[in-house]
Amino acid sequence: MRHKVSGARDGVEWPEPGGEIVLPDDEAVALCSQGMADPVAEDAVETATAPKAETRKTSSGRGRPRRSNG
Repeated sequence: MRHKVSGARDGVEWPEPGGEIVLPDDEAVALCSQGMADPVAEDAVETATAPKAETRKTSSGRGRPRRSNG
């Protein structure tokens, strides 16, 4: 919101200047076109991905190394 709006909307006070409110598209467009608010992009959903498991080769390049006799 760019400006303070007095009163309430659906029983909830309007946010202070700099605050955000979620509105139906038609109401949001009207407020923005009147200079009362600025559009805010919707938050992108973050997804976490596990790092790829590290694989290592033995010195022979095949399986588990053998024990030495000694």
